Amino acid sequence: MEKITTKEVLEWAKDFLVRAEKELTPEEVKEQKKFASLIQTPSNKTVLSKMLDESSQIRDKKLVVKRMKELINEYGVPDFFSSFDRLQLKLFMNFGSLAPGIAVPLFNRRLREETNKIIIAEERPTLTGHLSGRWNSKIGQNVNLLGEVVLGDGEARNRYEHYLEALKEPDINYISIKLSGIYAQIHSLSYEQNKKELCELVATIYQQAIDYPYTDQDGVTRPKFVNLDMEEYKDTHLTLDVFEEVLSMPQFKNYMAGIVIQAYLPDAGLFQERLLKFAKKRVAEGGSPLKMRLVKGANLQMESIVSSLKGWPNPILPTKVEVDANYMHILDIALEPENAKALHVGVASHNFFSIAYAYLLSEKNGVGDCVTFEMLEGMANNLPRVIRGLNKQIILYTPVVKKAHFLNAISYLVRRLDENTGKDNFLSYSFNLKLDSPQWNFLTNQFLEAYKLKDSIVPKSFRTQNRKEKPIPVDINVFHNESDTDLDLGANREWALEALCKWGTLVDDKNFVVPVQIGDKEVITEHKKKYYDRSRNDQVCFCEANLSSLDQIKEIISIAEEDKSDWRKTDVNKRNEILHQVAENLSAKRGDLIGCMAAITGKTFGEGDVEVSEAIDFCRFYPITMKHFAVLSTVEYKPKGIILVIPPWNFPLAIPVGGVAAALAGGNTVILKPATVALPIAWEFAKCFW
Repeated sequence: MEKITTKEVLEWAKDFLVRAEKELTPEEVKEQKKFASLIQTPSNKTVLSKMLDESSQIRDKKLVVKRMKELINEYGVPDFFSSFDRLQLKLFMNFGSLAPGIAVPLFNRRLREETNKIIIAEERPTLTGHLSGRWNSKIGQNVNLLGEVVLGDGEARNRYEHYLEALKEPDINYISIKLSGIYAQIHSLSYEQNKKELCELVATIYQQAIDYPYTDQDGVTRPKFVNLDMEEYKDTHLTLDVFEEVLSMPQFKNYMAGIVIQAYLPDAGLFQERLLKFAKKRVAEGGSPLKMRLVKGANLQMESIVSSLKGWPNPILPTKVEVDANYMHILDIALEPENAKALHVGVASHNFFSIAYAYLLSEKNGVGDCVTFEMLEGMANNLPRVIRGLNKQIILYTPVVKKAHFLNAISYLVRRLDENTGKDNFLSYSFNLKLDSPQWNFLTNQFLEAYKLKDSIVPKSFRTQNRKEKPIPVDINVFHNESDTDLDLGANREWALEALCKWGTLVDDKNFVVPVQIGDKEVITEHKKKYYDRSRNDQVCFCEANLSSLDQIKEIISIAEEDKSDWRKTDVNKRNEILHQVAENLSAKRGDLIGCMAAITGKTFGEGDVEVSEAIDFCRFYPITMKHFAVLSTVEYKPKGIILVIPPWNFPLAIPVGGVAAALAGGNTVILKPATVALPIAWEFAKCFW
């Protein structure tokens, strides 16, 4: 395979910058100054985001005026507004409260106009004019329909029909769709059902793209192009599965469609391998090529937050340099002639060095006709014209939204502002970028570092948690949060469904009898209570519990008072060791504990899973905390004696385990009286302590 040198890339990027400067119009220079203001003054980005958000959501117009005044007083007038805009804003501040019914709509319209270069109005004829202008400039449009937030089936159906209607429009020839936008019921444990129903929806969209073809500027009629967007990491495998399954249907053998790969995922190379295998087989059997739209990534903040909350490794590469290196590594493979001809490549980036690398490599390998260059609408609009000047196809990712749904476009806009003003993002340095400036030198060094790393990239599955494996012991002197189960991993879904199946079919009152525990004795009593499986509509009795008498309760108290095991005299370090072992036992029994909660209290798997994690945390946190108190020279402590733990039923695991663990960590003996309706769950976790 041909190699591209750093010298070639740097020379090309310099030439591209010079061309880009020459393409700038006076209007675009003004736009650049606005973006530069957002980058150089973080408070400007904050106030713009707040203005857009609050002015769209607050219904009381008088309150809108009040809030806008408060924001301006707090942050000042952003300098990205023109002199005329600042004058209008001053009038709004002084007189808006006198006629809010007039002032607020004018204010909102002006804010909307500030964003109309990035988010295009969907209303006709505005959209018609925009698409026509791009058409005349031979610039493609990848239309991304923004709309109401999808909370349920109704909104999902609306979005799905919205896509179908858009594909009927003669001037829309390329759209991006998100699976979460057309289907509201994506749940990990319903994976196969989700996939089946999504395949039906996506197949209909592909067929619509075929039934309403598009005629290009050369007079050639062909089906419209549909691109599957990648969203959060959790949806990657489902999106790939749906993409491959639908395009394996005979009616789509000759239909070309696309899918996104995000280079900020360590798994990106593995996803590429999978797509290449599928695309090559398809072409070898006489089918059409497919397309991979390669992006750096679009959900960084979301991935980081969710991973932190769940206790999972963040699936994002840790540095921008590593992302850029992975991007080039994927391009190296993608632009090999035999690969590019089966799986075309959309190079989605504004980074001059990434564009240079892709352009030079595709030309050297003779696969330029298999490559398109793709950018964001409204971000550095002079660059697409430079690409067109190089006789390359340029496609702009174009979000469009109806006025009624502009509120739902704000989250997209804020995310774009966050991404593109990040300290390592190329766009944040690109406005008024000059050769040999500090900004140019920083970007050059960033590219050189990434280039050095690209050949050492090894694709890997970043999340490998497998609940079937034995829990890994942790340092008993340092607190570690227990991670929730990552059900987006196939092995964990299989484990979870097996656990639910066991409690749904194999457990009944013949093999699940709960005795009264008196010291080390299991006692069967005359008083019994039957438990029916709530997950099976209370039709199946699966547990019979024995209930204690007054005399037995007196005996239990006597045994607890006597403390034959000398628990109250145990060393704090020994208690810490034992309770950490309890945590491991709970972890190993996670599936049974969740299954029992589902049967007894009707908890979903997800609700039960987080309770197990919290219960495990209690068994680690309390004894470690106790150790901190034990070493304080100014503090003395002693066990209080017997602790009676009487928890509620609605959190049948976490709360009682927390009460028991806290009491034991302090050296106390414990009597557990669980909520009667949740008694079998207490029996399950008590065995982990014993």
